[in-house]
Amino acid sequence: MAVNNGIASASTIWDALDAATRARTAFTLGFLSTAGIDGQPHVRAVILREADADAGTVFFSTHVLSAKVGEIEQNPLVAITFYDADADVQLRLEGRAELVTDERIRRTAWDSFGAGTKQLFASPLSPGSPLPQADAAAGGDSSANSNDDEAAYARFAWVAVHVNNIDAIELSADEHLRYRFTRVGNGWDATRVVP
Repeated sequence: MAVNNGIASASTIWDALDAATRARTAFTLGFLSTAGIDGQPHVRAVILREADADAGTVFFSTHVLSAKVGEIEQNPLVAITFYDADADVQLRLEGRAELVTDERIRRTAWDSFGAGTKQLFASPLSPGSPLPQADAAAGGDSSANSNDDEAAYARFAWVAVHVNNIDAIELSADEHLRYRFTRVGNGWDATRVVP
């Protein structure tokens, strides 16, 4: 269960998000919503990599050529939804995304990744691009050089989402509970709302 003490406090929610960055939990995988460049909404899975409760910020990584990067640059307003099926708890975080440009922060994040994660950035092709036929038939991408760590690092984007609203709903009880948390200064204002 990702949220052990209910959803009535922001600190419990942030503790659950932090736990999801250290071990696989139901909140490790979230679904990011962006507005497409064409205005069409887009949703895709992202892995929660870091959660900073004090700053009210969550982080994920992506390929710099992915569509979500251009979408965030055009309209930084995003939402990330997490769902814990065992506890029957849904969290929706809303906020402003930014591409982190501070090299010290980016390098620290990069150095925390294992080889498998770093390999995701090996290809110079945009995610979702068709593979050349010879590569697709072989089941790989010969344009990727897995030994070029610096080229992969250059294709790595570290995304911070500065959360300003959290909508949390617990559906497991007969009476569903729902709270809205709004960022106020360095804390959170909690309001119980109709489920």
